[in-house]
Amino acid sequence: DVMIFPFNTMALRCPCRSLLVVHDLVSLFYAENFPGRLGRFREWAQPRLVAASARKANRVLAVSEFARQELIHKCGVSPEKTEVVHHGVDKDLVRDCGEDMEPPSELREAMRDPYVLFVGYQHLHKNLDRLALAFAAMKNRYQVPHRLLIAGKEESGSRSLQMTLRNLGRNDILVLGRVPGSALVPLYRHASLFVFPSLYEGFGIPPLEAMAHGVPVAASNAGPVPEVVGDAAVLFDPLDVDSMADAMGSVLTNPSL
Repeated sequence: DVMIFPFNTMALRCPCRSLLVVHDLVSLFYAENFPGRLGRFREWAQPRLVAASARKANRVLAVSEFARQELIHKCGVSPEKTEVVHHGVDKDLVRDCGEDMEPPSELREAMRDPYVLFVGYQHLHKNLDRLALAFAAMKNRYQVPHRLLIAGKEESGSRSLQMTLRNLGRNDILVLGRVPGSALVPLYRHASLFVFPSLYEGFGIPPLEAMAHGVPVAASNAGPVPEVVGDAAVLFDPLDVDSMADAMGSVLTNPSL
C-alpha cells in the first residue's frame, strides 16, 4: 500500500504511494564549497537524484526545518507535501550509564586528563581544522588543563586535519579514529565539554547525545544545529576561530554557565 524510502532517494517508478525521508543535501554543499572533493559525478548526480525523488514522492519527511527549507528552495519541492520529524537519541545509549562507568582499556590513557570531546566522521564539513586551531588558541588564552579528543572514522577531511596538527605541533590534541559504539558512552560521560564545529548538517545528532549524557555543549550556529540544541548550548560562528575558542573557554572556566 505504501513504500517507505528511509534515506534520501527512491525508486522513480514506485507503483504505490510513497514516503521519502530526506536527511541532508550534503553532496550539494560539497559541490558549492569543496568542489571535486566528493567526486565530480557524485556531486553532480546525487543532488539531482534527491531532488527528483523528493518531487516524485507523495510525502516527504525532513529531519529538520533547515533540511525542509533546503528541499523547498534548492530542489523545488512543494511545501505542502513536506513535514519535519526530528531525530531523537537512542535510549539504550543513555540507559544505566552512571558517572562511575569504567572507560575501555584502549582509551584510558587518552581519558586520563580532563578533555573536550568531538564525535563524528572526519569529513571536511565537520570543520576540524578550525577546531584544532581554536582549541590551541583557547588553551593559550584560558590556561586550562584539558586535552581535545577527536573520535570518528577518517574521511575527506582527515589529511587536512593531520597537516594542521603537524603545523601546530601540540601533544594535547588526540585523534582517536573510529571508536566502538560501546566505548562512546564513557567517552561522552567523562567529557568536560562537547564541541560541534560543523559547517553543514541535515540534523546533527552528536550534540543531542552529549546533552542526553549531561555534558555541556558548545556548537556551531550553522544549519540546523541551533534548531537542535535550542537554548541548551553555547553557540559560535564556525568560520571564526576566536568565536569558537571563546565559546569553549567560557564553558570550561564558568561553572554557573
